[in-house]
Amino acid sequence: MPRSLLRRMLLRFSLVVASFTAPGCDVSVDSVVRIPDAENALFTPNGRLFVTGGENAFEIVREGKALTARPLSPTPCNFTGLALRGDVLYATCVQGGVSNGEPLLMAGRVTQGAQLAEIHRFSSVSLPNGIAFTDAGRLLIADSDLLDSKLVELSFSPGDPFRVVQERTFDDRGFLMANGLKVLDGTAFVTDLISIKTVEIRPDGTAGRAHVLVRATGVFDDLSVSRSGILVADFLFGHIEAYTLDGRFRGATGPRFAGPSSVTPTVAGVVPAGSLLVTEKGILGDLSSRIGNRISLVELAGGEPR
Repeated sequence: MPRSLLRRMLLRFSLVVASFTAPGCDVSVDSVVRIPDAENALFTPNGRLFVTGGENAFEIVREGKALTARPLSPTPCNFTGLALRGDVLYATCVQGGVSNGEPLLMAGRVTQGAQLAEIHRFSSVSLPNGIAFTDAGRLLIADSDLLDSKLVELSFSPGDPFRVVQERTFDDRGFLMANGLKVLDGTAFVTDLISIKTVEIRPDGTAGRAHVLVRATGVFDDLSVSRSGILVADFLFGHIEAYTLDGRFRGATGPRFAGPSSVTPTVAGVVPAGSLLVTEKGILGDLSSRIGNRISLVELAGGEPR
């Protein structure tokens, strides 16, 4: 990624987080696309938008003045996490039902339409959720299995981003339900049902110190992390919260969302920069009602959320 583009992206994230601290903040919400069981979202550096849901993964594209969702998988799957490395988009899903389905890793090149195909069947993961790459190029996966929640790591062939050569447990120390996952500066940030935890990624690739950074009053789902701070979706109470990297509370929106499952600062492209994109899952297991099942754009009117 060009450094100038990276600097612009970090500046936009910083301005969004900073808007949670000024006095008198409010938000304006515009529901833009229907996504059944909307889960996670990812922007590419040039502003393409990908979203996961309970039936498929989608690229959000503009057709005239309207935004539409273009499915990426030829077969239905309950999609969850998204990650991008180079020009390859990775997505986790469970095929055939959450309780007894097949947990998969799918991938496709964004330069070739991002059509997703299965590249790996998990052997030690039951409910793959958030995913993120380490600086060394290994993929971390949050396993949300309530009976055996943990972080799992995949290693890839050096010359083939579609070939997994190793699957191993990275950290299994006391997770309730690991969910959202981001990596920044050698640290994994993990939402764990009622908290945000950090796990040190040592230079040798093993898990180091673990720490509870934030304790939730609700239920945390996915999060966004940059050097400017943390944004996290509270699924239970329906709002977005902002924290500093050392866990200090900076503000929150009001309860304006139906089961928000992720929050992502926008990148100029298919939608304008300077806003937040929130996936609203709604009622768990309901893929058709008007409660959630959508993605929404959030304009911050400046100031501390009310």
